[in-house]
Amino acid sequence: MWISDKEQCTIHGPNDVLKALGTCGYWIKGHPITSNEGSAHGNVTKAASGYEVNRQGFSCKRCKAFEPKGEGKGRCKLVKAEGPGYDRGNIHPNGCCAAWTADPRRSKMSNDAFTALETAPRIRGM
Repeated sequence: MWISDKEQCTIHGPNDVLKALGTCGYWIKGHPITSNEGSAHGNVTKAASGYEVNRQGFSCKRCKAFEPKGEGKGRCKLVKAEGPGYDRGNIHPNGCCAAWTADPRRSKMSNDAFTALETAPRIRGM
């Protein structure tokens, strides 16, 4: 639905400018199109779609529902651990879904900061 040469989306209106680093609750995997292939003709507002921009991206590890450490490491608070599938609720840190909500700290971290966080030695009491 992304119109790459216009920074627009087919479900939003023709006056809505959207960024490539943006996302919304209607995101569907696919290839971008050009304005020769489609137009922004929808009537969904940015607010209604949950449009948001996060320079660092929208992976699960940047979401406040993801548990990066501790007893629930690798799980999402919104996904049942007993749910169907081979992974039984385990969520890949680089995954993404429409329920993404920015974690105040992790949503702004660079990939290098994540690597440093994951490889830092653990100190008791901290």
